[in-house]
Amino acid sequence: MEKNAVGGWSAIGYTAPGKKTDSTTFESQNFMYIGEGAAWSASNKAKLNDCAAIASPSISSNNWKIVAEMQDTTAGDGAVVVTRTIGNNCDGLTPSFATIGTTKSGT
Repeated sequence: MEKNAVGGWSAIGYTAPGKKTDSTTFESQNFMYIGEGAAWSASNKAKLNDCAAIASPSISSNNWKIVAEMQDTTAGDGAVVVTRTIGNNCDGLTPSFATIGTTKSGT
C-alpha cells in the first residue's frame, strides 16, 4: 500500500556503500555518505578534477545533497518537494538527464 510519506535510508531499505562508521554515516575508499532523516549527502575524500575534497563532511557541507520534504499533508495528499544541491565544480561528475543533448559554451 502506498503512503504519503518521506523516509530515510532504513525506511526505504537502502544501505550506502562502504563501512558503517556510526548511525548515519558510511565510508568507502573514495567517498563518505551521510543520511539523516530524509536528507542524504555524499562527499569525496580526495580532489576529483576541479571538485574539491571535503575536509570535514557533514550533511550540510557535502558536495552532493538531496533533501525531500512533504508539503501540506492536511488533505492526506501532500506533495514531496526534492531539493538537490551540487558543490562547486562537481556538476561535471554528476549524471543528469538535464545535460543530455546540450553543450556548454567554450567546448
